[in-house]
Amino acid sequence: MNGTTIQEKFNRVYCENMHKVRHFCFSYIQDMEICEDLTQDIFETLWKRKEYVNLDENILPYLLIIAKNKCLNTIAKSNVKLKYRQRKESSSKDDINSFALNELTVSKLYSKEIDRIYAKALDAMPAMVRETYLKIRVEQLKYKKVAEMENVSIKTIERRITIATSILRKYLRDYIKMIVLIISGLSNL
Repeated sequence: MNGTTIQEKFNRVYCENMHKVRHFCFSYIQDMEICEDLTQDIFETLWKRKEYVNLDENILPYLLIIAKNKCLNTIAKSNVKLKYRQRKESSSKDDINSFALNELTVSKLYSKEIDRIYAKALDAMPAMVRETYLKIRVEQLKYKKVAEMENVSIKTIERRITIATSILRKYLRDYIKMIVLIISGLSNL
């Protein structure tokens, strides 16, 4: 460890990614005040999950997943209000953005190719690492719950997730670079 505190790491991540996350939100919400609030909520969520996230890694994709979910929730709430006010209006900008966000998935953006590479990466993982990864990331179980289920320590679960992430990063490295390039273009908005 290089002596950097968790607070310093978080501050670095915040400074490096705050504008990108805000512009990502703005591309869907198009209200800068709401986007600023969402951005603060996103980083608050990151702070609450700091034990489970490696702040030394590039976590922009993780932040954008949180942003996508928060944007969807915001749009859904505004759609409910809008429906009560304007029943006859069938196609609002929020409806279109909500549909676009729902359709924004890695498999649809990068089609079958990324699904094939992802499956290949999963196959390359040792069985226990793959099972742990799927329980944590797909089934969204807590580390503690998985550790109890597999009768191992939480540190073992963390190590397995680190191994799984490393394998995924190796297989998906070309796509990760492409995603980062696309997202870094958001900072030029």
